[in-house]
Amino acid sequence: MTKYKCEKCGKQFERRIKIGRFIRCDSCKTRQTHHRVEITTIFDLSNRTIRKLLKRASAKCSLCGYDDSTPNLHHIEHRKNGGSDQADNLILVCPNHHAEIHEYSDRFEVAFLRSFSIERTFPDWKSYYNVTPVKKQKRVGDRTG
Repeated sequence: MTKYKCEKCGKQFERRIKIGRFIRCDSCKTRQTHHRVEITTIFDLSNRTIRKLLKRASAKCSLCGYDDSTPNLHHIEHRKNGGSDQADNLILVCPNHHAEIHEYSDRFEVAFLRSFSIERTFPDWKSYYNVTPVKKQKRVGDRTG
C-alpha cells in the first residue's frame, strides 16, 4: 500500500493505484490526481518519471561518463539475492556497461560498484523530482478564449 494525498481536500490515505492515474477520492468524490506523499527510493517513481528525472539532471554513466543516452539503473546486489532498491545499492550505467556487468559479473567487484552508487554520485536525485513546470508565456497575437 502506498500513501497518497488528495489535492482537493488534503486528506492522506493508502491505496494500491498507479501514479498519475485519475481516481475518485473517497472523501470529496471528485476526480483528482493524487501524488505520493513519501518517496523513499527512486523506484517509487514510474519509469517515465525516472527517465525525465535523469534527463533533467544530465545524468551520465558512473563508470565512463557516457552521456549520449539516458543511463540505466542497475542493482549492485540483485534483488533476487536480497538486494534493495535503496540508493546505496543502485548505480547509473550506460547501456554498454550495463550489459557488460551482467555478462561478465566476475570482472566487477561489489565494493568497486558500491563506490559509484547513486548515494555517492547522485545523492540529490530527489531535488530533480519536484521541479515546478514553467508557465507558457503568452505570445503577441494569441487568441484568448
